[in-house]
Amino acid sequence: MTTTFRRSTTAALLSLGLSLASLPATAATVPSPSEFLGIPVGADRTLADYRQIVSYLRALASASPRVQVVSTGKSTLGEDLVMAVISSEENLKNQVRIREIARRLSDPRGLPEAETAALAREGKVVLLVTCNIHASEIGSTQMAMEWAHALATAEDAATKKRLSDVVLLLVPSLNPDGQMMETGWYRKNLGTKYEGSRMPWLYLTVVILLLGFLNLGKITMRERYWGVTGETENSVALTQLPRFYAEWADASFEALVPTEHDDRTTVSRESAAKGQSLLERVNNLQNLLFVIDAVEVGHIAPLHGATYGIIPPLLLPRILWPDKPRTHEGQIMLNVHFGRQDLDSTFQTYIAWGLLPEAYGNFGSVIGSVVLGVVLGLFFAALENFTAPKVLISLEGFISFMILLGMMGSVEMVASVLVTSIFQSAVVLVVATLPFVERTVLKRPGT
Repeated sequence: MTTTFRRSTTAALLSLGLSLASLPATAATVPSPSEFLGIPVGADRTLADYRQIVSYLRALASASPRVQVVSTGKSTLGEDLVMAVISSEENLKNQVRIREIARRLSDPRGLPEAETAALAREGKVVLLVTCNIHASEIGSTQMAMEWAHALATAEDAATKKRLSDVVLLLVPSLNPDGQMMETGWYRKNLGTKYEGSRMPWLYLTVVILLLGFLNLGKITMRERYWGVTGETENSVALTQLPRFYAEWADASFEALVPTEHDDRTTVSRESAAKGQSLLERVNNLQNLLFVIDAVEVGHIAPLHGATYGIIPPLLLPRILWPDKPRTHEGQIMLNVHFGRQDLDSTFQTYIAWGLLPEAYGNFGSVIGSVVLGVVLGLFFAALENFTAPKVLISLEGFISFMILLGMMGSVEMVASVLVTSIFQSAVVLVVATLPFVERTVLKRPGT
């Protein structure tokens, strides 16, 4: 009796094991997005970010023979671009043949009609579905996980028929960087009065346009409020700021849309006629040829780094050192030393130089060019490494943008002007935003 019972039990267990092994992947063995991530996917006030979505799709591919995940490259900020290939198990094993049929049918010219019909019967529909082109289209990225899970676990005849006829290429996000920014922004403001607010793109655009507009009237305002020393002689009280900015806006508008009969425009034009033209200011080849001639033909000795040596003291606030050198002291030294201007004329205007002519004027042709290239290369490599893991809308992102913007406008600047202008802007930016900065560490999954 005991032997018979044991044999029956063993046979039953073996039969059960074989039955379970032959069953397809079901909801019992394939976790749902909510189970895997530990969050109620699709619920109010809950968002899965792109990295969580990718991790789920890869887990789904490991658990289901109906799903494969392939990498299609990298995003701008280094996120993995992935695509889930979802179909029947047989189709996934037959992908090479299915691709070949799709390729031949994509241009059937030259194929016999009978062969075309045969390929159409054998082939499968290849359907590409992409989600989240724009950063704020978040819902589709959440849906992608739910849809993939439903197809991976469905056992009804209709869905199985579709999986047999169709190969689905599901891209959960075409914009993973934007998706990460949106989910990060939403989570940061969740439970606050800013919950549900959009990222401040409009605000940033308005600020940039406003600063660009005011920059048009900068020269006119300098003429009105700066003395011959190049420093402000007319202090503006706090209560006068509205009138001051209104005057500045008016000067910018006149520069943007000049009128022939406006006295201020005439004065500005006369002042401009006495100075350099725009071409003369940005023509660094002219400046470079001048310094080459001065050093090689005129035998004027280089400055040996003198214009770089004044940079540290220029970073001190003038309130701590009222007699510190002028901001454009580097250009003054170059112009006076190489005979382009005398000292008195520098109190009226400065002749532009640029970074490369300055390097030549300090260290000569070979050393100057090499040192400038190496320093700039190392600096931008360090800047890229520092800001690469940061989101675009961050303090580091703004500082990086400000530095790049400064470099774009550096055609007529020497190093001292470029460094001090960027430094002063960075101080204002950091002081203004630091109270609102929330430190966030971004790490890739598995690191």
